[in-house]
Amino acid sequence: MASNYYQNKVADMNNLLYDAVEKAIKRALAEVGMSDKADEVIVKIMGSKLKIKKQKDPLMPKRPKSSFLYFCDEHRPKVRKENPEFKMADVMKTLGKLWSECKNKDKYVKLSAKAKEEYESAMEHYNENNFYE
Repeated sequence: MASNYYQNKVADMNNLLYDAVEKAIKRALAEVGMSDKADEVIVKIMGSKLKIKKQKDPLMPKRPKSSFLYFCDEHRPKVRKENPEFKMADVMKTLGKLWSECKNKDKYVKLSAKAKEEYESAMEHYNENNFYE
Protein backbone atom coordinates (compact mmCIF):
# COMPACT_ATOMS: atom_id res chain seq x y z
CA MET A 1 0.00 0.00 0.00
CA ALA A 2 2.84 2.39 0.80
CA SER A 3 4.41 1.80 -2.61
CA ASN A 4 1.15 2.81 -4.32
CA TYR A 5 1.06 5.96 -2.24
CA TYR A 6 4.62 6.96 -3.12
CA GLN A 7 4.20 5.97 -6.77
CA ASN A 8 1.16 8.23 -7.03
CA LYS A 9 2.94 11.09 -5.26
CA VAL A 10 5.88 10.78 -7.66
CA ALA A 11 3.45 10.95 -10.59
CA ASP A 12 1.83 14.08 -9.12
CA MET A 13 5.21 15.72 -8.50
CA ASN A 14 6.38 14.88 -12.02
CA ASN A 15 3.34 16.57 -13.53
CA LEU A 16 3.60 19.56 -11.19
CA LEU A 17 7.31 20.10 -11.88
CA TYR A 18 6.96 19.74 -15.65
CA ASP A 19 4.04 22.18 -15.75
CA ALA A 20 5.88 24.73 -13.58
CA VAL A 21 9.03 24.66 -15.72
CA GLU A 22 6.98 24.80 -18.91
CA LYS A 23 5.12 27.85 -17.60
CA ALA A 24 8.41 29.54 -16.63
CA ILE A 25 9.89 28.96 -20.09
CA LYS A 26 6.77 30.36 -21.76
CA ARG A 27 6.89 33.47 -19.55
CA ALA A 28 10.59 34.03 -20.25
CA LEU A 29 10.09 33.68 -23.99
CA ALA A 30 7.10 36.03 -23.86
CA GLU A 31 9.29 38.65 -22.17
CA VAL A 32 11.85 38.35 -24.96
CA GLY A 33 9.16 38.38 -27.65
CA MET A 34 9.70 34.81 -28.84
CA SER A 35 6.51 33.20 -27.57
CA ASP A 36 5.87 31.66 -31.00
CA LYS A 37 8.85 29.30 -30.45
CA ALA A 38 7.79 28.23 -26.96
CA ASP A 39 6.80 24.66 -27.87
CA GLU A 40 9.99 24.11 -29.82
CA VAL A 41 12.18 25.38 -26.96
CA ILE A 42 10.29 23.32 -24.35
CA VAL A 43 10.82 20.10 -26.31
CA LYS A 44 14.50 20.97 -26.87
CA ILE A 45 15.20 21.76 -23.19
CA MET A 46 12.91 19.40 -21.30
CA GLY A 47 11.97 16.75 -23.80
CA SER A 48 8.52 15.22 -23.62
CA LYS A 49 6.58 14.79 -20.42
CA LEU A 50 7.13 11.49 -18.60
CA LYS A 51 4.01 9.36 -18.44
CA ILE A 52 3.96 7.85 -14.99
CA LYS A 53 0.78 5.88 -14.50
CA LYS A 54 -0.87 6.10 -11.11
CA GLN A 55 -1.48 2.79 -9.39
CA LYS A 56 -4.73 1.73 -7.79
CA ASP A 57 -4.73 0.43 -4.27
CA PRO A 58 -5.70 -3.27 -4.40
CA LEU A 59 -7.17 -3.03 -0.89
CA MET A 60 -9.58 -0.26 -1.83
CA PRO A 61 -13.22 -1.44 -2.01
CA LYS A 62 -14.67 -1.82 -5.47
CA ARG A 63 -17.49 0.47 -6.52
CA PRO A 64 -21.01 -0.97 -6.22
CA LYS A 65 -23.01 -2.29 -9.16
CA SER A 66 -25.80 -0.22 -10.63
CA SER A 67 -29.35 -1.52 -10.83
CA PHE A 68 -28.88 -2.12 -14.56
CA LEU A 69 -25.90 -4.39 -13.88
CA TYR A 70 -27.93 -6.46 -11.43
CA PHE A 71 -30.60 -6.73 -14.12
CA CYS A 72 -27.97 -7.84 -16.66
CA ASP A 73 -26.54 -10.45 -14.30
CA GLU A 74 -29.97 -12.03 -13.99
CA HIS A 75 -31.06 -11.84 -17.63
CA ARG A 76 -27.80 -12.30 -19.58
CA PRO A 77 -27.80 -16.13 -19.34
CA LYS A 78 -31.38 -16.25 -20.68
CA VAL A 79 -30.58 -13.95 -23.61
CA ARG A 80 -27.43 -15.92 -24.47
CA LYS A 81 -29.30 -19.23 -24.24
CA GLU A 82 -32.11 -17.99 -26.52
CA ASN A 83 -29.66 -16.44 -29.01
CA PRO A 84 -26.39 -18.43 -29.09
CA GLU A 85 -25.30 -16.72 -32.33
CA PHE A 86 -25.32 -13.25 -30.70
CA LYS A 87 -22.03 -11.51 -30.08
CA MET A 88 -21.51 -9.63 -26.83
CA ALA A 89 -22.55 -6.30 -28.38
CA ASP A 90 -25.84 -7.83 -29.54
CA VAL A 91 -26.45 -9.31 -26.09
CA MET A 92 -25.88 -5.90 -24.50
CA LYS A 93 -28.23 -4.20 -26.99
CA THR A 94 -30.91 -6.76 -26.19
CA LEU A 95 -30.38 -6.29 -22.45
CA GLY A 96 -30.64 -2.52 -22.90
CA LYS A 97 -33.96 -2.93 -24.70
CA LEU A 98 -35.24 -5.31 -22.02
CA TRP A 99 -34.17 -2.84 -19.32
CA SER A 100 -36.01 0.04 -20.98
CA GLU A 101 -39.13 -2.12 -21.29
CA CYS A 102 -38.85 -3.44 -17.72
CA LYS A 103 -41.75 -2.31 -15.54
CA ASN A 104 -40.59 -3.75 -12.22
CA LYS A 105 -37.17 -2.20 -11.57
CA ASP A 106 -37.70 -1.93 -7.81
CA LYS A 107 -35.98 -5.25 -7.12
CA TYR A 108 -32.80 -4.10 -8.86
CA VAL A 109 -32.91 -0.60 -7.39
CA LYS A 110 -33.09 -2.12 -3.89
CA LEU A 111 -30.13 -4.40 -4.62
CA SER A 112 -28.18 -1.42 -5.91
CA ALA A 113 -29.05 0.71 -2.87
CA LYS A 114 -27.97 -2.07 -0.53
CA ALA A 115 -24.68 -2.47 -2.40
CA LYS A 116 -24.13 1.29 -2.26
CA GLU A 117 -24.63 1.34 1.52
CA GLU A 118 -22.17 -1.55 1.93
CA TYR A 119 -19.67 0.25 -0.30
CA GLU A 120 -19.96 3.48 1.68
CA SER A 121 -19.40 1.70 4.98
CA ALA A 122 -16.44 -0.21 3.49
CA MET A 123 -14.99 3.09 2.23
CA GLU A 124 -15.38 4.67 5.69
CA HIS A 125 -13.52 1.71 7.18
CA TYR A 126 -10.87 1.92 4.44
CA ASN A 127 -10.35 5.66 4.95
CA GLU A 128 -10.07 5.24 8.73
CA ASN A 129 -7.35 2.63 8.30
CA ASN A 130 -5.51 4.38 5.47
CA PHE A 131 -2.41 5.86 7.07
CA TYR A 132 -0.99 7.43 3.93
CA GLU A 133 -3.60 10.02 3.07
